[in-house]
Amino acid sequence: MIGGYGATESREPKKTTMDSEITSLDILQNVLKRKLKGVMFHDDLQTCFDFLNMHGFKREHEYRTLSEMAEYKSMNRYIVNHYDKFPLKDVDRVEVNPLNLKFVENRKDITTEQKKQMLKMLFDMWCEWENETREIMESYVTQLAKMECNMDSMKVKSMLEDVTMEYKYIERRLIEYNNVNWDLHHIYSIQHDIHEKFKEKLKEDIKIDIC
Repeated sequence: MIGGYGATESREPKKTTMDSEITSLDILQNVLKRKLKGVMFHDDLQTCFDFLNMHGFKREHEYRTLSEMAEYKSMNRYIVNHYDKFPLKDVDRVEVNPLNLKFVENRKDITTEQKKQMLKMLFDMWCEWENETREIMESYVTQLAKMECNMDSMKVKSMLEDVTMEYKYIERRLIEYNNVNWDLHHIYSIQHDIHEKFKEKLKEDIKIDIC
């Protein structure tokens, strides 16, 4: 949901009773930074899966990269239009690179066991990232609600709901792949369906057609 103009709440940042130095604007800036890191995170996952010849997972994280960017832009606009402030954008680079993939000269040199290990590491990292994001967002929603910043709280809560759904989705995938001991035959067999699913979601949800 993209924030619009004409906010009914005060544009002055409110301070939380939990920490007199933290304002509602600080919290929204932190959400914005997390979203920008999320863009970098999913973009790196997309590259890693592409390197591993997992075209379904690659397409999925193309979709998630652009979804994160849409939410980032939404929060960016919300801060400008509700607080009349220029959003902060200084964030540390997030890098996903299991077992130093960038130092592998040719992806054909990766063995079957290495690929299984890398896939598991990538999914574990993804699950950990979304769980951490979920916990952070829950904390922010609670703080904003206590500060009676209702519009801000609702804005972050909508993002929390998306993160929670994604986290549950990853957990189910981890159970499935762990049950087959990360069997590459099984994982390769589902790549086409995943690819087509997220190819359609790119068209329908984000209005982008990537060949």
